[in-house]
Amino acid sequence: MIRKIDIIAVVSIIFLLLVSYTSFFNRERVKMTALKVKEEKLKNKLKLAEEVNIGLETIKEETTHIRKKLKEFEKRLPGKEDIPAFLKNINKIAEYNKVKLMSIIPNKPEKGSIYSKIPVNITVEARFKNLYKFLYQIENANRVIRIEEITINKPSLTGIMKTKMHLSIFAAI
Repeated sequence: MIRKIDIIAVVSIIFLLLVSYTSFFNRERVKMTALKVKEEKLKNKLKLAEEVNIGLETIKEETTHIRKKLKEFEKRLPGKEDIPAFLKNINKIAEYNKVKLMSIIPNKPEKGSIYSKIPVNITVEARFKNLYKFLYQIENANRVIRIEEITINKPSLTGIMKTKMHLSIFAAI
């Protein structure tokens, strides 16, 4: 027959096993919950790092594009005024478009903080079609040129118009 003390011992052992089991798994569950929280934080950091990396790639691409555009602009904005080269270029454009240069008068350069602006007055004679091509090529020349003002006189009977222009050419300081 089973004695009362044996039953108490068995129940005590079972109770101790249950308490140990519960305590052990409770600690493990707490650890597991902490690990899941840590995993979630790491996932968020990884996602943020990926977004930052994508942002950095975009910035790198934009920087490369800006550097390329800056080099192109520097070609169009020479580091010196170089009026003779400009005059040769204007003369070549005029000859190509059958525009007669009557006068080219460069004025005193106006110094800015990062560039010089050189005003130039030009008088030409040409037919409208040729004048249009001439102006288009000046505006799209390989250096920064801005047509500030233009006055076109009424064409003569031969169709030739006298045109006065005030241009500005630019050079980096």
